[in-house]
Order: sequence, then structure tokens, then C-alpha cells
Amino acid sequence: MLRIFLTAGDGVPCSPIKSPECYLLWEPAFFPTESDIIRGYQVTTDTEPFFGDVWGEKSGNYASHLKRFAAARIKGFDEGIIFDAKGYLLSCCMGNLIVWIKKRGEVLPFIPPESRGARSGAVLDWVQKKIIVTEGDLRLSDIRRAVALAVTNSRLGVMPVSMLDGVVLRDHTQSRQLALSYMKDHGL
Repeated sequence: MLRIFLTAGDGVPCSPIKSPECYLLWEPAFFPTESDIIRGYQVTTDTEPFFGDVWGEKSGNYASHLKRFAAARIKGFDEGIIFDAKGYLLSCCMGNLIVWIKKRGEVLPFIPPESRGARSGAVLDWVQKKIIVTEGDLRLSDIRRAVALAVTNSRLGVMPVSMLDGVVLRDHTQSRQLALSYMKDHGL
């Protein structure tokens, strides 16, 4: 994976740009295999709310994201789900979260709005072209009654969630189909 960082250079924010720089960072990245998708991710809900207003902002500083991600990994989970101080879903530590909820007899996919922390990007754009996703405020109670969940980011593509806080989710059909479709569309 190639990451490109463009910076205004040294100085405090809003100071004149004198020495802009560009950094290229090559990292090994392995996309999930079909067996990884079938196994799915085990995720946990982070009980500590995020206080602030820049959770989903794409920047070179992912310290708070990495801290929460490391805490989830130490507990034995693949990823963590983050909520704000008001109890609304922001996203996962290192990706977006798609939540399939049964409403009026139909299972529908939801994501939190960008204003809450959903990150725009190539994978979420692909998802929104592939399926109709509704943006809306989601709380822990919505996550707990979810039929299916999936984590999305540039390292995973679409990864179905098989367990939430140690409880097996009811039906992974929608999230698995989306993940396998992503692999097929991207020649993986």
C-alpha cells in the first residue's frame, strides 16, 4: 500500500507555507482472503466515549484511533466501535461501520453521518454505489439489535463482523455478500 502525506511544512497552523513537503510511505498490506471473510471480525464496543469533534477527520494524526485500536486488540478483538459523548456511533477505530438493522420486515444498511465521524473514502464510495445505505444517528442499542455489521477501510475492503462483544451475530449474509462482491470487483 502506498500512502501519500502532503504537509505545509514546519510552523504553527495557519502560518505562511514556506517549505511544503510530500512523504511517500510504502507499507505491506494483505487484503483478507475468502476464508478471512467467512470467519469475520470480532469487534467490541469501546465503553469510553470520544470527547472532541474531529474523530472522522482524515489527517496524519491518528493517535486517538491507534490508542483505541490497540486497546481492542489487547482485549483479543479485531476492532473496536467508538461512540461520542452523547452516545452516538462515530465509527470503528480504523474504519467505517455498516449496520444492518431490521425495520418494517426489511433488513436495511445504515452508517453514521459524516458529521458524526463516518470517513469518506474510496471503499465507502464503492459501498454506496453498490447498495443503498442510509445515513442516520445510531446508538449502542441499534448496534446491539443489528442483524449484521461490516467494517470498511482501504486495508480491508469490506470485512463482515461475526461477533460483537463475544456474541455471534444473527445473520452475516448481507455483509458477506458485500465483502465477496468487493473482492470480485477488485480482482482479489
